[in-house]
Amino acid sequence: MSTFLTEITCVWGGRGSGKTTLAKKLVADALPPQIVIIDPLAKDGTGPYGVIRALESGERSVVCNSQRRDEQIGSILAAYSLSTKETPIYALCDEAPAYLDRTTDALNKIMFQGRHASFGMCLIGQRPTAVDAQIRSQAAVTYWMKLADARDIQTAAQAIGTERARGLSSLTPGQFIKHPE
Repeated sequence: MSTFLTEITCVWGGRGSGKTTLAKKLVADALPPQIVIIDPLAKDGTGPYGVIRALESGERSVVCNSQRRDEQIGSILAAYSLSTKETPIYALCDEAPAYLDRTTDALNKIMFQGRHASFGMCLIGQRPTAVDAQIRSQAAVTYWMKLADARDIQTAAQAIGTERARGLSSLTPGQFIKHPE
């Protein structure tokens, strides 16, 4: 199994930078056996109990489209609790800054020990600074796409260096700086 499927990957970029397209390609290339997509903007989906039922019944892909933070986090926790070496589960967390803005004991356990349950995550969002720093720090790989906000560029600079971070505002859709390379 690809180590991507048991790690935390982040894709940060402004609107229209191609972050969701890139994240979906990364996940499609890794072929997770089961995937939970947390997307509060999705048209169709379910809440955490629907996520549990879908995963337990063996569905390959399930979407949580809840607008409630507790249900978004609950869906991540459900996926983590059901993930095993025999049946690994991956979570694609779109709009991550909306619900991963602060950590909890349960999220900390997932961030620090998820790989032991063969559980991985991809966090996607426009505002990396809005995601709790302790959560952000657990990324094995980060893809930095076009960013315009000075605070977000400063956050990127801490990881990729000031010179490289300055170039983020001029990237075109689909371009990224991968860290580490």
